[in-house]
Amino acid sequence: MKKILNIVLFIILLMFFYSGCDSGKKRLQEKKTETTQKTEPVQLQKSEYKPIKKTKKDTSPKSSSSINEPLEYQLAVINKDGYVSNDDITVTRFRYLLESLDNKTIESKQQISDMVVAGQKLLREKYGVDLNLLDLMEGVNNYIPIGSRVEFARKMTDYIHFEILR
Repeated sequence: MKKILNIVLFIILLMFFYSGCDSGKKRLQEKKTETTQKTEPVQLQKSEYKPIKKTKKDTSPKSSSSINEPLEYQLAVINKDGYVSNDDITVTRFRYLLESLDNKTIESKQQISDMVVAGQKLLREKYGVDLNLLDLMEGVNNYIPIGSRVEFARKMTDYIHFEILR
């Protein structure tokens, strides 16, 4: 009974995460337009003025370049927990897996990537299962038959329940 509740919770979490991806971006854009429209110049008196200290910009590879990198590269960096060259074999494998899962499921590559990362985090934090992203994606890809057009979240949940947590 406890496993079933955990699985239901996992599905709800994935569906919540899945549905929140696009709406969160929209809310952020709306918030940006609200703040740019409402800003008015403020006059400070000399006693209120405090100079801002200049700080160095964060130029680490994770913060500046990973945002513009392809999904397969970002997944490889998360998988290895650090720097990965663009021609690393794991980047090529993630590219293949994303393409394969994109063809087998109704979700986009971005949604698939987000759900795999969330699933790995949940496995680690809730169940104490240390499974890297590549193994998780390989397993789900093999679990879904060729020619299918299914919901990724449902199949990943089935795979985790029937193959990993049994």
